[in-house]
Amino acid sequence: EAVIYNEGLMADKYYFSLTMDAPASWGCDFTTPNGTFPVGGIDSVDVVPGDSVTVSVSMNPNANDGYGQAMLEFQSANNAGVSDTKIFRFVTETGFKGLVIDATEGKYADSLTASLDKFIPAEYGLVSRSALHMANVMVDNFDMMFWSAGKGVPAFYQDEVTALQNYLDGSGTLFITGQDIGFDIFDPSGFSQFAQSFYNNYLHADYIANASNFFIVNGYTGDPITDGIQFIISDVYTRSADKIAPYDPEATSILKYYNGPDVAGIRAETVNYKVVYLAVGFEQIDDPVDRDSILVRSIRWFEESVVGIGEDDLQLLTFELAQNYPNPFNPETVIKYSLDNHNAAQTTLIIYNALGQVVRRLVDEPQTAGNYEVTWNARDNFGNPVASGIYYYQLKSSQNSSVQKMVLVR
Repeated sequence: EAVIYNEGLMADKYYFSLTMDAPASWGCDFTTPNGTFPVGGIDSVDVVPGDSVTVSVSMNPNANDGYGQAMLEFQSANNAGVSDTKIFRFVTETGFKGLVIDATEGKYADSLTASLDKFIPAEYGLVSRSALHMANVMVDNFDMMFWSAGKGVPAFYQDEVTALQNYLDGSGTLFITGQDIGFDIFDPSGFSQFAQSFYNNYLHADYIANASNFFIVNGYTGDPITDGIQFIISDVYTRSADKIAPYDPEATSILKYYNGPDVAGIRAETVNYKVVYLAVGFEQIDDPVDRDSILVRSIRWFEESVVGIGEDDLQLLTFELAQNYPNPFNPETVIKYSLDNHNAAQTTLIIYNALGQVVRRLVDEPQTAGNYEVTWNARDNFGNPVASGIYYYQLKSSQNSSVQKMVLVR
């Protein structure tokens, strides 16, 4: 539903119309006090000062899985400058690998979905947080859930916590990011204090303080998600990232402010579920390469499985691009990576400069699952030495992709 309030001093008439961006088989309509109207239809409602009108939007997928949007537009008859569009997002309960919950009211989730589009295109649905407010909402069929909180307050509503707890109890995986989640739950002025048990026992996080004095965030060496990661918390909004810590043995620190000991992110693994929790907004990670790396590594960590080679010989097969070593380097560095391809797939490992130009193509051939190691001698494709600076190396194989950053110092 959308509610339009007349806050002016005069009676007004509001015109409503609806458009749809969804599978062709879906049906959509909107309902006002005057009746129900299809996509493309127009209705008008008179509203006196201080009163309001409620418009509901319904989407019928007609038994076809998919994701879609309906756009409800309204326009004031008396004031041409008073108009707006409300977006309603719909996703079926089946047919998708992941579900993105936008708790930022459409302000910041784009950074998260932009990264997801690179790695699991057309395999996730996007809805607002209100989708979890319905009784008996079903999210069990989604392998992964991504929660974008931004700097929103409240951090949670009770219905959301209940839905998330049920989802995790059912063997879900949750990637959650937002800078004031702990503060809103544990500070006396917060609105989400009812969620303290969820924060401790499901996110496996301990709230320490708000906020860190450092804006540089580093990963932990050897961590499968943040090894080699370093970024600056950007000022897309006022920086006030929580200090957190692992609450119990199921949780592990994965991000720290500067050199620590203050923690900015954790991952937790229990018998039933896995969680990655970043105490900064995903949109605050200043470098898109770091955003992509954290997200795709989290997805790989969620999905990792042990594949049997023999009775007594088990090998963990995952797609992973490790941080080069040494880094910074001169005159050469080693890049290690692993593939999970069951059949040979075209694999490339390419070095780019800071402008995105190809510097060196180290690998370009079909490769199967296994561990690989390549040495780069800081020369381009023509054998010329390259200048000092920041370089990026990207690994692609099958449908997988990962990027890392390295520094050459001459």
